[in-house]
Amino acid sequence: MPASVFLLGPGFIGGEIIDLLLITKYKVTTLVRRESAVADYANLGIETVVGDLDDESVIKDQVAVSDIVIHTATADHLPSVQAIIDGIRQRAAQGLKTIYIHNSGATLLSDNAQGEYKSDTIFDDEQPGEIDVLPDSSSHRQIDLVIVRAAQELASHAKMAIMIPPLIYGVTTRENRLSIQLPTLIRYSIKHGYAGQIGKGLAVWNQIHVRDLARGYMVLLHWMERAPVTEIALNPYFFCENGQELSWGECAAEIGRILQKEGRIGQSTPKPIPEEHWGDLFGDYSGTVVGSNARNRANRLRKLGWAPLEKDTFASLAEDEIPIIAKETGEFTGYASVVASAVSQSGGTYLSPKVNIVTFVLPYIFTQKEFTSAVVSNLCAMAILHYLEFIIGRLLYSIRGHDLAQIIHCPAFKDLPEPNMTLESLDAGPSGSKLPLYCTCKAVDGKGCLPELLWTAPDSREEVKEYILLCEDLDPPIPFLVIHHGLLWAIPSSATKAEAADVHPDEHAKVSRLTVAGWRFVPNLRGLPYIGAGAPLGHGKHRYVFTIIALNESLKFKAPEKATKQDIKNAMTGKVIGWAQWTGTFEKPWPN
Repeated sequence: MPASVFLLGPGFIGGEIIDLLLITKYKVTTLVRRESAVADYANLGIETVVGDLDDESVIKDQVAVSDIVIHTATADHLPSVQAIIDGIRQRAAQGLKTIYIHNSGATLLSDNAQGEYKSDTIFDDEQPGEIDVLPDSSSHRQIDLVIVRAAQELASHAKMAIMIPPLIYGVTTRENRLSIQLPTLIRYSIKHGYAGQIGKGLAVWNQIHVRDLARGYMVLLHWMERAPVTEIALNPYFFCENGQELSWGECAAEIGRILQKEGRIGQSTPKPIPEEHWGDLFGDYSGTVVGSNARNRANRLRKLGWAPLEKDTFASLAEDEIPIIAKETGEFTGYASVVASAVSQSGGTYLSPKVNIVTFVLPYIFTQKEFTSAVVSNLCAMAILHYLEFIIGRLLYSIRGHDLAQIIHCPAFKDLPEPNMTLESLDAGPSGSKLPLYCTCKAVDGKGCLPELLWTAPDSREEVKEYILLCEDLDPPIPFLVIHHGLLWAIPSSATKAEAADVHPDEHAKVSRLTVAGWRFVPNLRGLPYIGAGAPLGHGKHRYVFTIIALNESLKFKAPEKATKQDIKNAMTGKVIGWAQWTGTFEKPWPN
């Protein structure tokens, strides 16, 4: 019976991998966002599940019945990665083994050269320590760390690897899909009439054709199928480069030469791109995406027998990419808003080069039936504000999933990584349920209230001296951060529940930051003990995680009325003896 593969991201990279999987007789299932795509994949012999990367239960369920999982959709979407790991845990509980390969990227290795120099640093994938010491703030690193830790946790039942490709070029076998970095420089050059580069163009990246990368995936997969898990666990990292290193200036010069020859620009000599034009590239991240150094050597794949077979970068530009881009119509406006999320490790999906968010969203809004009458009859300041909020929400949609920033990942929890209490909500339902509207910004008062929460103490209940209750939004459109909606502390050990009335501020108390229940609080952004869910319009579903924490020692501060969230996190270290979480969700609906 052929091994079953679940591939997330059947696009630029994933589509090429799928073709090779089918040739080698794997049973392939992929995740598609639209029902209309199901028939097309079925005609190719590919099974499908319908959903997107935020559909964690869909992903988890499919992983649970798959021998192999490959994630090429994005390097930075934490919820989908966690869903995969949860599915692998489920298989492990049944005694089943899983192979998981995740696609990261060489931006992980990038520096701040801004095109000004060629770095001497060359990373070797036979030296995992070189990657392990990279800062946690490096692009893609937060997600990679989740996988590394899961690989250690599940080592007896899972083999996990992280593919780290460099600059990817080429055109896919089907659908003529293009990559991002060089095509963006090509479109910029056509728009502005000259070949552009960041700074002096001296920084260097390695190269790989998308089809050679797909072959690298297959070589890696076949090795993982036969290698002992102990060998794989020693080093999860794999580079995939074809031996060609090019500076961004060399790429710009070749783009200029070809475009001038084709009569598309008047000047072939590269020029620095002024920062005021970076919006036509990748916004503030242009210096990283097309101006940094990221040098590496794919020694491990080569020793497994892999070798590049495709044409080099410049031949591909002349024969494939530029002829396709030259036929495009419409103005190109860059990837500033989208790549911001990718480089800042928040996930993201690149928009089509012919479509940018403003020209897409505004016509959509003003042509949809459900909006038409409202726009016509209520074209006022409030309506315009709603539309602007929606546009901004869509622009920032892929900035979400900051799970690693939540409180349970601070050092205070290192000795208690798994929950040992229970937390539930009677009025909202099981964890993962939608929050009632009266618990959100759609409540009558515009603030929302705390859902009723009940918890059980840890087994060592006699050691509990006080509790902390925290609500964090894990999906705000702010890179790396979670937003706390409520942080209550000094909750007595006798307490077993929290109600809306408990978290109202006590306006008559002699000390500040005290609730009517006598609990202390750290003010949220509104200066309140608690405020309900309030996801921005257009930003999709947010997860609001409520965490109850049991301490074996009361927190003491010289000025408790001035204690911050960071003070609380620091003071908890060595005192946490129990915790549990409950999650409620909210997606802001369009106003009536």
